[in-house]
Amino acid sequence: MLPDWLPDMTLRNLRVGRASVSLRFWRGRSGDSRYEVLKKDGALRIVRQPPLDSLTAPLWERFEALIKDW
Repeated sequence: MLPDWLPDMTLRNLRVGRASVSLRFWRGRSGDSRYEVLKKDGALRIVRQPPLDSLTAPLWERFEALIKDW
């Protein structure tokens, strides 16, 4: 989730263990946050999850995001 003052952000060569990834985040027209994987090197799985502090996101929605790419 992007804060109101930050419309978009790009992270390049983010190291996660032995893998690295470049990600672009932006706010869509409806205000929701979106992302795109620009580059990925190594074994890494990226999972979109509702914000941890979201009390409105049902448990199934979180679980579904985890199993989506399996």
